Amino acid sequence: MQSTMTQTTRTWVGRVAVAVLLAVVGLGARSVVAQTTGAPPSARRPAAPHAVSPAAYPTPVEETYQGCPPQGDGGDTALNLLKNRIDTAAWQPATLPSLLSLTWPRAVEKARRSDWAPADAATVARPEGRPVVAEGDILLVRHEGPESPNCHDATQRDYHVWLGASATTSRAHALIVELAPRVVALHPGWGTEAALLGLKGRHVRIAGWLMFDQEHPEQVGRTRGSLWEIHPVMRLAVDQGGRWVDLDTGRPAANVPPLATTPPPTPPTVAPSSATGALRVAVVVQPNPTAYGTETTVRATTAPGAACGVRVVYASGTTSTSRALRTTQTASAAGSVAWTWRYGSHTSGQGRATVTCALGSRHGAGSATVTVG
Repeated sequence: MQSTMTQTTRTWVGRVAVAVLLAVVGLGARSVVAQTTGAPPSARRPAAPHAVSPAAYPTPVEETYQGCPPQGDGGDTALNLLKNRIDTAAWQPATLPSLLSLTWPRAVEKARRSDWAPADAATVARPEGRPVVAEGDILLVRHEGPESPNCHDATQRDYHVWLGASATTSRAHALIVELAPRVVALHPGWGTEAALLGLKGRHVRIAGWLMFDQEHPEQVGRTRGSLWEIHPVMRLAVDQGGRWVDLDTGRPAANVPPLATTPPPTPPTVAPSSATGALRVAVVVQPNPTAYGTETTVRATTAPGAACGVRVVYASGTTSTSRALRTTQTASAAGSVAWTWRYGSHTSGQGRATVTCALGSRHGAGSATVTVG
């Protein structure tokens, strides 16, 4: 299953490619920033615009892999761009029931995203793009056939995984999670095709991106429990005798968060109802200005007991991948949370730290600029 990333050179000519992609996917979409990962160098670049703009979730980062661009070679290119993201985030705990209970507008089923009504697109956008981690039992693993996200390459195919709340769960009530070939290539420790197919029956924690796949409504209630998926999977931990082991490294999984009984925090993309209200989140960064290598702290004040996560985007446009920023913090009795890390960018200018929080049905977000130079 190991694949070699295609080497490409990132130059200003890349702007031309982005312009072409904008024309294909739609000019009304959001722009995306690039992020450097620890994977072998390749044509890593910002994702093309997405059909809708969920403001506070991480923006996808994608790449051309084995000659296949992130939009694939056909089908719904906006959907393919989401399926082919390769970025990571601070994974927020979610339960399978909470994910399976998510709804969607019937009008979007089988329809290309570019044809969705704005109100329907906004409804899907609110939960889509959450960085989630969920626990369950793998009911079945299937190596799929050639598909448009992978340019119909017979050697680069998704692993289709059914995740159930227990080992006896029917596939009709399972959540679909997908291992994309360009992500599998970043995790050689996940093993061969036989090893991945052999995960059937294992108790696992799956971290990845919440995504809506409108293309298979006829399968709901028969071979899947929802059109919502974790796709792509970015992290896999296996239960070995009561300990979580990272499948990629074979070592104890670091920072495996406890599961929650409520959905992960949802940024407020629409005005909240008066029955729930919005959480106020005030954010400061210290010191500010800061500099590369300097210990820097993001502090936020919100409602006591709220669960909060943070995302820092540097002036260069890349998102910090510091482990110290990946934890979910619970606000103290005084309503305070904080994260400290060493600032990881030399680029001068203004970045942004955004904190999202949730407490029951109430949600909120706040941000502050981070200045270098």
